[in-house]
Amino acid sequence: MRKTFICVVCLSLSVLTAMAQLSTIDSLASQFTRQQGPIRIETANHLMELLLEEGYGDEVTFTAETPSDTVTMTVCYYVAEYFLNQRHIVGCLDMAHKALPLTEHHPDYTWQSETLNLLTQAYFHQSNYVEALRYAEQGYAVDSRYHDYGRMSSTLNTMAGIYLGARQPEQALQYINRAIEADQKTADHEHASAIYGIATEVYQSIGEYEKALDFARRAFALEQQRGNGAKAAIRMSQMAAAYSAMGDTAQAHTLLVQSIPVLQQFGVMPSLGISFNTLGEVMRQEGNTALAARYFHQANDLFGQTGDLYNRARSLHGLFAALYDTDPSQAMLMLDHYTKLKDTIYQNDMKQLLSNYSAKFRNDELQEENAAVRVTNRFIIIGGIVVVVLMLLALAALLYAMRMKSRSTQQLLDLQRTRENFFTNITHEFRTPLTIILGMGEKLSRFAADDSEADEVRQSGTIICRQGNQLLQLINELLDLSKAQAHVSNPEWRTDNIVAYLSMIIETFDAYAHGRGIELVYAPRENEVTMDFIPDAVQKIISNVISNAIKFTEVNGHINITSCLKRDRFVLQVADDGRGIDRHQLEHIFEPFYQASNNDGIAMAGTGVGLTLTRQLVLSMDGDIAVNSSRGKGTIITVTLPIRHEGVKGKPLSDDEKKGIAVLPYGDIADDQPLTDSTVTDDGDQTRVLIVEDSRDVARYIGSILSDRAAVFYTNDGRSGIEKALQLVPDLIITDLMMPGVDGLELCRQIRQNEITSHIPIIVITARTTHDDLLTGLQAGADVYLKKPFQSDELLLRVEKLLEQRRLLREKFSRTADVAETATEQLSAADAHFIGRVTDLVCSLMGRQQADVNTVASHLCMSPSQLRRKVQAVTGKTPAVYFLQIRLSNAQRLIDSQPNLSISEVATRCGFFDQAHFSHAFKEAYGLSPTQWAKRAK
Repeated sequence: MRKTFICVVCLSLSVLTAMAQLSTIDSLASQFTRQQGPIRIETANHLMELLLEEGYGDEVTFTAETPSDTVTMTVCYYVAEYFLNQRHIVGCLDMAHKALPLTEHHPDYTWQSETLNLLTQAYFHQSNYVEALRYAEQGYAVDSRYHDYGRMSSTLNTMAGIYLGARQPEQALQYINRAIEADQKTADHEHASAIYGIATEVYQSIGEYEKALDFARRAFALEQQRGNGAKAAIRMSQMAAAYSAMGDTAQAHTLLVQSIPVLQQFGVMPSLGISFNTLGEVMRQEGNTALAARYFHQANDLFGQTGDLYNRARSLHGLFAALYDTDPSQAMLMLDHYTKLKDTIYQNDMKQLLSNYSAKFRNDELQEENAAVRVTNRFIIIGGIVVVVLMLLALAALLYAMRMKSRSTQQLLDLQRTRENFFTNITHEFRTPLTIILGMGEKLSRFAADDSEADEVRQSGTIICRQGNQLLQLINELLDLSKAQAHVSNPEWRTDNIVAYLSMIIETFDAYAHGRGIELVYAPRENEVTMDFIPDAVQKIISNVISNAIKFTEVNGHINITSCLKRDRFVLQVADDGRGIDRHQLEHIFEPFYQASNNDGIAMAGTGVGLTLTRQLVLSMDGDIAVNSSRGKGTIITVTLPIRHEGVKGKPLSDDEKKGIAVLPYGDIADDQPLTDSTVTDDGDQTRVLIVEDSRDVARYIGSILSDRAAVFYTNDGRSGIEKALQLVPDLIITDLMMPGVDGLELCRQIRQNEITSHIPIIVITARTTHDDLLTGLQAGADVYLKKPFQSDELLLRVEKLLEQRRLLREKFSRTADVAETATEQLSAADAHFIGRVTDLVCSLMGRQQADVNTVASHLCMSPSQLRRKVQAVTGKTPAVYFLQIRLSNAQRLIDSQPNLSISEVATRCGFFDQAHFSHAFKEAYGLSPTQWAKRAK
């Protein structure tokens, strides 16, 4: 005991001394990089003395005549070498990067090669394999130029070690074989032991244990000859690992008992931890699980300090296996740590980057082999360049002409694209009302003879009238816009009090505004302003502007309308406190079919023609229109008209014209009847259909078609559609393509990407009917693409077929013994991944009696109802039945694979604490009781 205490004290003093020395050298190195002149030389000499005491560098004294670059290179290199061995990686990288540029011009190439090797080793210790490979490749290129096979073999060995550390043993095998070949070309075989050591690890990784043992023996013999006790112990540890893998635990045990004390003596912590792991595995194989757990604990502590994730994962897995029988709860905790650690180890990005660097390295080798050919071709290239220059000069004029032609072509393409967009949008606007008109017309023809359905006939007629009026209004707007732009109309000018005329128009909006809970006030500064104006144009201008203000103002909002005279112009302002428009959108709002976005980023509804027509009408009266708005603060539209008094052209308005002012808000035909979702219980079996459609009439029409066959739910935009789909987990989604905010395509993509809703069939109904639109919709995840106008019987048939496909798939899996194993054959990748996650989660929770619906749903970040509908939609089984099937399947595997387990132990591991219940369920599933099944397996 006393000797042990003395050893511990001595070791602690040694560690403290080393730490103090490291701190001193680090401080001096930092001063050296900042100093100049004689004091810098003095610091450099002091550093070299300290490094020589630690076994680094040569006996050298710098003077004022020593070149500054030589002093910097020498000091930085040896300090970096010292830092590397002291595991001060950041300091090593800093000093090595300072030395590297200076070594490139030194006549002795070994300085550059060794510095590159330092950088390689430092980045490798940081697990930055990409940078480590980059500097290793540079070092190999330097050594190859001088045919230094010794250094080449060492560098190739290092690269093999990097690939091994990156868990790519196949790549490492290629480089270690090349390292052995290069080493055989040297006379002294200085690096043979290190190469054989890496070869041992490589062959151990790929499962060729005989070769691994052979190389470990050869490396051990070399280290014994050199009298290197620490490295000989490392080779003994490698031999033990090979023996353990081959099943010779006695030989492995003997070697480990001999090597571990030596590794502890020399403080070789990585190899010591690996030896503890191997010894723990040997103990576990020999049945001594308590001692095995002890060694795995020691290994886990060591790798936790060194940050070796891979070997620490091995320790945790060993602890799980060793503790499984004696301490199941602790074993499951180790398994949980192991699972989390494994997730951080294997990264696909690292493999891709390493593969790219490997390809680059092979390409560099080919370039060096063809260096002579490139020199020969250089003269040909120079001649070719001269010819190319002459050709470029000859083609300069032609390129200029082609550029001008390209610009003209681009302008034509832009014009054509604008036309295409215009007609695409107008087609959509026409097809949506036509869908309702044709569908409801067909429905009216069916029910006209049945007096008992008069209410439905009346409602259908109302919808037809509303959509027909909307279509007529849109056509009239387009005709007015066309006339205003072409200046082909002959407007009727009138001379009258424009304030009184505006008051009459604004009064027609009072009831409409109050119905929406909005206060509408007109406060003119002058009660009488007599001027020339076009009554029809003024009516359409003010109607469009006020309609937009009402449409985008919230309940309890205010709309203030003012008018005044400013010099020789009449100014009308309409100000609301609604949603407002972003500044970058203001310049586009007068473009045809442009739809600005609200505060939530959702496009505002509307045809997009009204404001374009308004601007054209204002311009036709030589006026001006301006918009000032900001998000959340409202919008102000200012219309300015010139005061005209041309008595010859103008005449007062007649009484009939004043009485003929429209009393309905221009540009808005409201549908105030809300859509009502069907009422179903949370766990009912009724089919659920979610309709995502911004047109209430289209949504109502589709709902009327499906209401007899399913529970129907509604939402009017893609964003709320996604939220409602996650809440309901419906059996089918029917959506429009062109919607405000999140459109139908984005809805399809997000539905498919979310594992809760990825299984739901989607029908897209749209007026976008080109082949490219069809392909885009299918690529986004739509199952069916219907064109407007559609027939009700076609929609019904599509719905029934999609639901039937899902039903048949569920029936197939409900008859399958193990859904998780067969899911990848029939299900989508997202659904198969979901089933895999559920299966893994149930397996991990069943031993703790926590594999119930609520717990599993919580771990999956889902509600129980979402989990229930998702599992039943994919498997055809309720979660409880499916979880029971997973547990029984695991029980059957345990009985087959571990016949030494009792039936009671199998039941407990699979979450059955009532053995009678377990036996009954097992027999019902497999036709035999667990005991009978075990006897059959034997």
